[in-house]
Amino acid sequence: KEKLLQEHHSRSAATTSTDPLGRRAARAREARRGSRPQARSMQSTADLTDTWCCGATPLLFSIVNGPAETLAKLDRDYPSLAKMAADGGAYDPPQLNPAQTFVSCCLGLPWPDSCNLGTVNWFSHRSPLCALCPAAVCLGYMKCCFGFTELSLLESGDEVFIEMLQRGVAPEQCPERLKGLYWMQDNLANEVLVTWQDAYWQPATATAPFLGTKDLGLNFTRDPTCFGVWNGPPFSPITCPPVGCCPCLCLPCWAVAPCGSARSLPGCCLRRTPMTMVSSPDQRWIDIGTGNYIFIPTAGETLVAPGGEPVAFDAAQDLLRVSFYPEQGLSSINYQYRVRRVAHLSESGALVKTEAWDDLVAKVRATNETPGCLGDRCYCNLPLEQRLQNSLLYQNDRQFFRLPPRPASMALGRG
Repeated sequence: KEKLLQEHHSRSAATTSTDPLGRRAARAREARRGSRPQARSMQSTADLTDTWCCGATPLLFSIVNGPAETLAKLDRDYPSLAKMAADGGAYDPPQLNPAQTFVSCCLGLPWPDSCNLGTVNWFSHRSPLCALCPAAVCLGYMKCCFGFTELSLLESGDEVFIEMLQRGVAPEQCPERLKGLYWMQDNLANEVLVTWQDAYWQPATATAPFLGTKDLGLNFTRDPTCFGVWNGPPFSPITCPPVGCCPCLCLPCWAVAPCGSARSLPGCCLRRTPMTMVSSPDQRWIDIGTGNYIFIPTAGETLVAPGGEPVAFDAAQDLLRVSFYPEQGLSSINYQYRVRRVAHLSESGALVKTEAWDDLVAKVRATNETPGCLGDRCYCNLPLEQRLQNSLLYQNDRQFFRLPPRPASMALGRG
């Protein structure tokens, strides 16, 4: 691979040697290769280098984060879970509410619940729809071509999760409050575990104590379902196959990749905009772009449902993911779930699992007492409320994901 890259660079230099503009572009590319930045730029437009691509290729992407004054106002208006609950922001995920969910009985289309005959189970974490094809086929080539792997929440050893928590360009730069392995509980999308220490972290600014960009294709696990595969790479493109992979296998996914993804196709590459994280001045809120936020509670706070009942949540470790329009207040919440820390590393490097891990495992082990018909593929025998509850009550044991690169120190240590 190194020989191929050297030949490619030589050809590029020869091609641009007679063109002044080409020479400047070549020098810029060489500068990026020779001194890769330790952190990605948080400017409105950034020139990134995708190290997973077939050669070093710049990627231009637009970051859609709100203005700094919005985060400062959120600090003032909603500094605590109690204040949020008092202002209409109690924990009541709209995606799990039959009156508000984007999931209806007919493939998610906004049709009345009486339309039962077209109902299929495409959105639950254990959806068996297309379990053999095309999901299994897609997973197969994602492992072969894209470097994805699978884990079992019940059977994989601690070393798998330790490896996830040690990876990243500079994991020690991650804010302490965000270190660990987190479970996206109540997330209706087939996305389950995530880490942030593998993000590219920036120095603090006057208005943001921490800034970072997170590649959503790395250390971001999904269920091996049709929804999970479609919702993850390479359907939502972020990467490319290594040299030697047959591109024909990946072309179908390139063709149907969501139009909203920022993508380019130089050197067989497809990528999308990463998650951008900008903290509020008081570090209570994180803007992750386009009306999506994470709230950071402090120890001793309590997350409550609309009736005042406490919800399982450790304010000293967990986070709250919420999508809303700040100018419209918390009544505009359209998506909400808990981000619970299920594991982290001790000072000695051992894996420490939390009570949230036990809750996750319980949902993995739970038996579905109200399955749909035709082997849980069809939901015409269940009301919409029960279909949503099935997504809430049961988790998939199997997860697929892709590991980030090792830190420089670790890579050198392993030769």
